[in-house]
Amino acid sequence: MDLRANSQMTSPFGVYASLKRFILMQIITLNQRLLTAVA
Repeated sequence: MDLRANSQMTSPFGVYASLKRFILMQIITLNQRLLTAVA
């Protein structure tokens, strides 16, 4: 993940929002992988 790509969102809130979205996507994909592995 390159935070420099979001140079227009230099505010801490913008960086936090993009980070939160990135982490949410990681958790969702991880959960789907675990569910398919268990099922």
